[in-house]
Amino acid sequence: MEKIKNNKSIVYLGDNSNTFNQLVYASQLYGTFFAVYAVIETEAGTHKEEREIKDITCHIINYKGVLNIGLEDVIYNSVTGQIDLHLKALGNISKEIKCKKLTKFRKSKSDTLVFRRRLEKLPKGINHGVFEIEGYYRDGHFTKPRPDYDDLTTKDSKTKTALFAPGARCMMSELEVLI
Repeated sequence: MEKIKNNKSIVYLGDNSNTFNQLVYASQLYGTFFAVYAVIETEAGTHKEEREIKDITCHIINYKGVLNIGLEDVIYNSVTGQIDLHLKALGNISKEIKCKKLTKFRKSKSDTLVFRRRLEKLPKGINHGVFEIEGYYRDGHFTKPRPDYDDLTTKDSKTKTALFAPGARCMMSELEVLI
């Protein structure tokens, strides 16, 4: 089988995009597989193949696993140009979350829209019988903090694979824009 060179998926931002519940991010944390969906409202931009994103409303669905992963916040990061998804074990699983700080955010056909996970870890190594597996290694009585892969960049990391965590954990989704 030939290796896939482009791992991007697609997101539709054209007319009536707000009528679609689009998959924008999927991953596994704490042994739970989950997905984040978004309804994205857009309007025509300054040229034919550009759209201004007016509103993004997200919600999370937990599919398999013991712990529910919650969607706590969704924020447009104007520095990175990405949408940050703030997730937390045992967090909000029922409310839809509107994206904050979304002003003059425009995308053109074939641009990339990135959703990036920001995980709020449990406060301690053991929390009411739940071990913080995303923040610590454990082997019997031995525990050791894991590196914070979410905050690594190629600039400040000692590893060459800084943007990717071991175990193929997905920290971001890259979506090619369709209009």
